Amino acid sequence: MVETDSLWGIISVDGHWIVPPKYDYACRAWVGDLAWIRTKSDEKWSLIGSDGKVITERKFDEMDAFSEGLAAVKMGDRYAFIDTTGTVVFTLEPEYYPMHFSDGLALVVQTIDSTDRWGYINKKGKWVIPPQFSDANHFHGGLAYVILSDDPKDRRSGYINHRGQVVWQFKDKYPIEIWRF
Repeated sequence: MVETDSLWGIISVDGHWIVPPKYDYACRAWVGDLAWIRTKSDEKWSLIGSDGKVITERKFDEMDAFSEGLAAVKMGDRYAFIDTTGTVVFTLEPEYYPMHFSDGLALVVQTIDSTDRWGYINKKGKWVIPPQFSDANHFHGGLAYVILSDDPKDRRSGYINHRGQVVWQFKDKYPIEIWRF
């Protein structure tokens, strides 16, 4: 992807335009040679290959980078995960907001009555660890840091495994800040 005169296009390694600059926005999809593109005229994202072939029609209101072969996208009031062919693998209910996959699980926040609870789904969209944490981070190396309680008198945090079991709990209150990448 190359930007020129505020428009994005695709250029070959020998400097020839595969797709002349015509997209208002573009970003890498972080898998293979795919990129997300968008024009101001419809404000919808689509997926394009480095050969210029459009993989999906412009239908996504929001999109995320691919991780472990899937990307979160928003269509209307719901989020879904798509594969690299643009096929919807599964769709989430409107109250769920997903993050990317890491260690085979995606971090998802459920908001009900202005209260957020965090949990984890697998690549089929099934809950592995239901929403129960006050805050949480992605899994890395088989563990994820979570806030176990947001009660001001009992603000516990620790690390959980892929089954949601606490394997290590901090004695102090919130010794680590949650940063999601």
